[in-house]
Amino acid sequence: MEDSSELTIMSGKHASEPSRPIGVFVVDDDLTVLSATRAALDFLPGTFCCGVAEEGESALRLIPTVNPDVVLMDIRMPGLNGPDCVRKLMAMCPDLRVIMFTGYCEVKLVIDSLHAGARGYLAKPPSIVELEKAVRDVYAGDIHFSQSALQSLAGVFQARRTIGVESLVLTAREEQVVACLISGRRNKQIADELGVGKDTVHSHLQRLYAKLGVHSRREAVQKYLAL
Repeated sequence: MEDSSELTIMSGKHASEPSRPIGVFVVDDDLTVLSATRAALDFLPGTFCCGVAEEGESALRLIPTVNPDVVLMDIRMPGLNGPDCVRKLMAMCPDLRVIMFTGYCEVKLVIDSLHAGARGYLAKPPSIVELEKAVRDVYAGDIHFSQSALQSLAGVFQARRTIGVESLVLTAREEQVVACLISGRRNKQIADELGVGKDTVHSHLQRLYAKLGVHSRREAVQKYLAL
């Protein structure tokens, strides 16, 4: 009988282009969630489940050997929690793409996860369409937040505006650009939302990166939320 606490199925190596299904490793202490998520990933034509673990310690042992394309990581688990597990995994596998996967959408946990190196936050239970989109977005190097996470983070924006924190670093327009980055919008979508050209968006991003001392969208979001 197989050990359900540590189950690997097949290895998924990183590819420069998504020309084949994306290998996703799932970490969750809920066996029902593990089973349903694995079935969904194997059902989708663009993804497959390359392994699972029920807790953080098992994930630390298995993920470096499986080398998945994307990891879905539960936040609340017995023993090693999600953000701490991600932090340790990133020390071993710096290019790992991780999406936090949980029913708890607490702002502190979202921010802790981003600081640990996560690239997205997906609320349970996701629709199969959102699951595939989150995996593809993060695999492509983008960030992805579920709607519930964005609603929670909206409170952070409001609090920052109330106390005027943004005036210490960013202009009102740059704040809007950050909000678009957090929502996963690409340059053209940002341009459409703000009513400006793509070149203007590019200029805003370059100034934003310079002010925050970062070089990517994900780093900009992490740095902004840490201010």
